[in-house]
Amino acid sequence: MKGKKKRLHHKIFSVGREIALVSAVLLIISAFLYWGHTPTASLRGIEGDGKITIILGLLAFIFLFIRRISLLISLALGLLALAIGIVVMVEVCKVVNEVPGTKTGIGLYTGIVASLGIIVGTIGDMLRKRKDKLFYLDESES
Repeated sequence: MKGKKKRLHHKIFSVGREIALVSAVLLIISAFLYWGHTPTASLRGIEGDGKITIILGLLAFIFLFIRRISLLISLALGLLALAIGIVVMVEVCKVVNEVPGTKTGIGLYTGIVASLGIIVGTIGDMLRKRKDKLFYLDESES
């Protein structure tokens, strides 16, 4: 018993799934932040495509919480959110180049990073599951 450490808690989610869950929450939050600033106005994500990212973030969060649903769905939601973020970033950058004093907002960057977090977290969890499955197969053969 001296060499073994006692576990005080049982881990519910893998690290990859935890990263994806936190990223899904960040994706939702990013829609309420500013996506662009002009000298006369500011644009929040919720005023445009941010409504879609809220839905994608909520769905990804719910699907990541339910273990019976395939991780591929959460991966697809992360990819879709990333595509939306990139398209909006391109559009905002066009405006930034045309209108002096215009800037991209922190919400747009947060949304893109959160989307990448969902993607990386779900892929990491998929790889972990695959590795565990292979490990248990090797163990049963010997």
